[in-house]
Amino acid sequence: SLIKQELNRLSKDGVTFLSSAAILGHEFELEEVAEIFKIRGYTPQELVNCNFLQQVKDKHFIFNHDLIRQGIYQHITEELKKELHELASTFYKDKDQLKFTFHLRKAHQVEEALSAINDFAKNLYEKHDYCEALNQVDVALSLPGKKNLYSLYYLKGVLLKVLDLPAKATQYFNL
Repeated sequence: SLIKQELNRLSKDGVTFLSSAAILGHEFELEEVAEIFKIRGYTPQELVNCNFLQQVKDKHFIFNHDLIRQGIYQHITEELKKELHELASTFYKDKDQLKFTFHLRKAHQVEEALSAINDFAKNLYEKHDYCEALNQVDVALSLPGKKNLYSLYYLKGVLLKVLDLPAKATQYFNL
């Protein structure tokens, strides 16, 4: 593929940095990549020059296109993806609940992800961010494995009621 050909032209550090950044998503901070993945002292100028990345602010970067990020992500082995997502989830645990739960899911830590998403949804509910809380409940319900369905469906019903969708809410209260 074209992405693989371009990756072969980069330095080993460049490929490592780019793969690590692809784990974090479309945009990222240089310090996050350095701290999470223990990549110290690398400046991604070659990646900017090769049109993989764009520097938005001093240390804030985005991929030039999400298809580039996806292509790089697809070339990472499943085992390495899991390991890198675990590192990212550990980093975001007390910093960003949305990123924390995302990386838990991607690391295939389903039980931990379910618990964290449930807590996150309740936290969002308490902050009156009902739409995002509902999104998180739906994410939790879509995950495989054991889950407290009653708790999740009840929270979904409460959120739908608060969002003034009573017809949809009643189906979750009548389970």
